[in-house]
Amino acid sequence: MYANQGHETNGRTNSKNLKLLVSGIDGMDADSFAQCLDSGKYEQRVKDNKKL
Repeated sequence: MYANQGHETNGRTNSKNLKLLVSGIDGMDADSFAQCLDSGKYEQRVKDNKKL
């Protein structure tokens, strides 16, 4: 995923783009990734990491 993400200001961090990136990775379960992302399970962890 990181190899195909592009520059940090290209809007890659929205959920639509993250799902597209993951869909092109062999062996990755894109549906499970999308469900996890949409669930917000790690949202607080991401917010905490951004503060660091």
